[in-house]
Amino acid sequence: MITSSRKSATITDPHTHTYNAADIFIEEGATVKAAVLNAEGGPIYLAKNSQVQEGAIIRGPFSLGEESILNMGGKVRGDTTVGPHCKLVVR
Repeated sequence: MITSSRKSATITDPHTHTYNAADIFIEEGATVKAAVLNAEGGPIYLAKNSQVQEGAIIRGPFSLGEESILNMGGKVRGDTTVGPHCKLVVR
C-alpha cells in the first residue's frame, strides 16, 4: 500500500546485485552500496534516507525504516521490519 502507483528510485551502484527487482522499492535518498537484495521470497522496501552498507545481504520480505542503517556485512532474513532511526548491527 505504501508504494502503490509510485515509482521506485533506481539502484545506481554497479556492485549491488538484485533478484526479482520488480519487488524492490527504494525511496529517494536511500543508498545501497555493494549489497545483495533478494526479493524472490517477498518485497523489499528501503525508506527515505536509509542506508544499506557494503556487503549486506537482504532476503525479503524486509522493510528498513526512514533514516535507518543496515551495517556492513549484515545478513537479514525475511519477515523483518526495522523502524525509523534505527541502526541494525547483524552478522
